[in-house]
Amino acid sequence: MPFNTKSEIPKKFFQQILLLITFTAILVFALFHLAPIFSAITAFFQLISPVLIGFAIAFVLNLLVKFFENKVFVSKKTKKTFIKRPLSILLAIMVILVIITILVFLLYPQIKSSVLLFTTNAPNYINTLYSKINGFLEGFPTAKTIFSENWDKFLLNSATFLTNLISSLFTMTIHLTSGIITVFISIIFSIYLLAGKEKLIVSLKKCLFAFLSEEKAEKIIYVGSLINDTFSKFVSGQIIEAVILGSLCFIGMLLFRFDYAILISTIIGLTALIPIFGAFIGAGIGAFILLLISPLSSLCFLIFIIVLQQIEGNVIYPKVVGTSIGLSGFWVLIAITVFGGLYGIPGILLGIPLFSVFSTLFTRAVDKKIQSKNINIH
Repeated sequence: MPFNTKSEIPKKFFQQILLLITFTAILVFALFHLAPIFSAITAFFQLISPVLIGFAIAFVLNLLVKFFENKVFVSKKTKKTFIKRPLSILLAIMVILVIITILVFLLYPQIKSSVLLFTTNAPNYINTLYSKINGFLEGFPTAKTIFSENWDKFLLNSATFLTNLISSLFTMTIHLTSGIITVFISIIFSIYLLAGKEKLIVSLKKCLFAFLSEEKAEKIIYVGSLINDTFSKFVSGQIIEAVILGSLCFIGMLLFRFDYAILISTIIGLTALIPIFGAFIGAGIGAFILLLISPLSSLCFLIFIIVLQQIEGNVIYPKVVGTSIGLSGFWVLIAITVFGGLYGIPGILLGIPLFSVFSTLFTRAVDKKIQSKNINIH
């Protein structure tokens, strides 16, 4: 026995050294081949993008599917899963399609009107802008001369910009067509996921218990369940918050008699799906639309939306989203600041629920440690 114990020590040591050398070699290779590696990673994610989008669609649709299964199809006739699951998936898809159809019918006339207004008033805006700037520079002859000499260049550059913009829109249309095909494939994939989600979960659990110890497998299942629950609550809270903000914006625009209330409020609501900063993006678009009608109206709208955004960011969002995922408003703002500063909008979308998961795991670990020491803290 002593011989075996001694012989095992250098064997384990040799394995650790070999592992360290292998890891170092891979790291050095990666550092000297970053561009090809990133290109390969990008190509891989583009290849599996329908699968990733399908998972995202299935995750969102699952919220509606669970609602229909647990709240609507509860009678004995639809008690069996093989009956209520297809009906729930069908109803969930129909709800999304109805919402999209209503938005299109409501928004199309206002979008068409705003585009026509822009094309009609663009020459007047340019002439007005020229007259005001020229009048402002009356007391500065040199600056006025420079401005007059460069005005034609400005118009030429603007025309070039619009030409490039039209070309970009054409290219965007081609990409959009390709994107629609990808989304269609993703929707089909998401339906298969929703139809057989229980079997998929069982298969994943079997793999975990087959290749890991029982303790590690149970921990991974617990963390996965916590992540799923937290992200589900986050998405639900985010949608509720976006609906609340869009509704408040619509009511406020009606009270202050702003034009294009439906269009701008919908834009505000949709962009509000991006936490905190999304409403500012929507506000910029809304202000530009109103600028085509009246600069004063655009300025008043910006003041209104800034006030509304302060209420939304400091009261509504922390309460609705923070409460739904178990985070206080203080920690929600910290998560937004940290993850938003590191990774931008994607960091905000993923950072808040991930921070909630980490907070829950950390709190339970602390409580477990305190209980093991028989300490009572009040």
